[in-house]
Amino acid sequence: MYIRAVDTKTKTGKTYTKYQLIESYRSEKGPRQRIILTLSDFDLAKPLWPALARAVSERLGGVESIFAEDERVKPYLEAILAKLSVKSEIGFADAIRDESANYERIDLTSANHTKVRTLGPELVGWHFYDLLGFERTLRLAGIKESDLGLSRAVILARLIRPGSDLRTHRFIVSNSSLAELCSIDVTKLAKDRVYRVADALYKGKEIIERELFRSERTLFPTKETLFLFDLTNTYFEGNARANTLAKYGRSKEKRSDCPLVSLALVVDDRGLPVYSEIYEGNVSEPRTLAEVLTHLGELGKDDLFSPTIVMDRGIATIENIALCRSRNLDYVIIERANRAPRYREHFASMEGFSEHKDANGSPVRLKKLSQGEVSVVLCSSAGRRDKESGITTQAEERFLADVARLENSIAKGSIQRTQLVSERIGRIKAKYPKIAARYDFVLAYGEDQGKVINRRRVDRVTKLTIEPKPTKDRDDSLLGAYVIETTHNHLDEDTIWGLYMTLTQVENAFRSLKSDLGLRPVYHQLATRCAAHLFISVLAYHLLSAIELTLRDQGDTRSWKTIKEQVSPHVRSTLMLTNDQGVVTHLRISSVPEPAQRDIYALLGVRDPLGRIKTTAAHL
Repeated sequence: MYIRAVDTKTKTGKTYTKYQLIESYRSEKGPRQRIILTLSDFDLAKPLWPALARAVSERLGGVESIFAEDERVKPYLEAILAKLSVKSEIGFADAIRDESANYERIDLTSANHTKVRTLGPELVGWHFYDLLGFERTLRLAGIKESDLGLSRAVILARLIRPGSDLRTHRFIVSNSSLAELCSIDVTKLAKDRVYRVADALYKGKEIIERELFRSERTLFPTKETLFLFDLTNTYFEGNARANTLAKYGRSKEKRSDCPLVSLALVVDDRGLPVYSEIYEGNVSEPRTLAEVLTHLGELGKDDLFSPTIVMDRGIATIENIALCRSRNLDYVIIERANRAPRYREHFASMEGFSEHKDANGSPVRLKKLSQGEVSVVLCSSAGRRDKESGITTQAEERFLADVARLENSIAKGSIQRTQLVSERIGRIKAKYPKIAARYDFVLAYGEDQGKVINRRRVDRVTKLTIEPKPTKDRDDSLLGAYVIETTHNHLDEDTIWGLYMTLTQVENAFRSLKSDLGLRPVYHQLATRCAAHLFISVLAYHLLSAIELTLRDQGDTRSWKTIKEQVSPHVRSTLMLTNDQGVVTHLRISSVPEPAQRDIYALLGVRDPLGRIKTTAAHL
């Protein structure tokens, strides 16, 4: 967009200037321009015109503009957006007016509206639900015809307003247009039906995931068969004693005070989900791989492909690597055991390394070494080095602070028995194993140590000191160093490193599941209900990932969260009107989408299937 000034001369010879907001577009005959708006009372300084045009374009595209904060530009921007909104609404009203127009004399003071329900996010979710063939898939999975509408509503509710099953019931009944879209009689919708539908969906999990995988490969075709596998966990509210999945373990969210449940997830390199499985909260990461590989093998047998597995180092044990080889599967992994020390000389000299940049622009140096059937890529990351150095420094500071507290307690006489002091030292070593390994702990005792005085054996530690071990100096050349192993010998180091970095897609998936799709916390006290709750979040993620991938394919990087915020003001409501004969009419209508909302709908191919519904409510 840009702004131009046009001089016009009247018949009297007087010249005046008008200002126009112009948009450039491509047509079959080449580039063209059209007038978007004629600007009145326009006296903005000409050097600021490009900034204003850019701000208008970005705001219409749903993007916050830095130019909008300029106090010189802001008043003109708001005036233009207001005029465009009015112009849009008039145009939309003209477009829907037809020969069947129904005119009545209405008392305007009687106009009111009720039963306002959100519509925008529902329309987007509804469209992608159909694109992915959910309804056909659920039929194949054995979902009853009478439950198909509620199943759609439950999955879309998790996408739009994530929360517990009880919250889902309230959202469908009181806040959303999902009931109207899915033809659900809310007066007969008990919350127990939501629970039963969730259970039925989880029962059909195997068929549902298989069919959705096929639908997504048809809708978003790719030649790549790169599958990313990782495991996360989330926590329960309450003790969940009756839930066999609820176990205490190491929480990824620092909630080890709560029982946990684990979710294994496989996604492809674009973030589309492939397979999920639910485990106990204390499951060992490595033991989940065999089941995942078996499932992927079944998919590959049906669809004639052999996937490459990319695994987080928590899963990539020697046994699991051997398992991949035994099944003739290609892989890209960082072994669970730190292999960097094996290549200390390479990292020390940095000879033969090529330099690249990571997603944050930090340098990463790479070197490929062939080792028979596999290759390794030695990686030295400046960003990782800074992070590890910072973590090590912080950990050492905390270690020294804990030691100092123990020293003070001994000096004050609060703790002096050898057993108690040893227990405290043991806890410190367990808390900071890498740091503690670099120090010797030395205890000093009183002169009477071990003597029996007044029938009691003297046991008194008088001092604790720590001494650095000179042989345990840190090797700075290995800070930020890691080793990627792969069976893809034909690929260069940059490509192999890039393949491993796609693991960020599964990290993004877990982030979306937890932050945007209500995976945490879990309230259910029964294992089957808990698994069903998690599975519905995974189904909602199928929709979320398809929406975001569709946007990315068109050069739009907005997230589902942003899109949802922008279309949420688009609602459906009942308009109440009284005519001059005292007849009260109810019109159930969708609000007119604003320009930014219409742009999103056009980008995603979304339309509103709900028409106007007119009913006579009463005769006054």
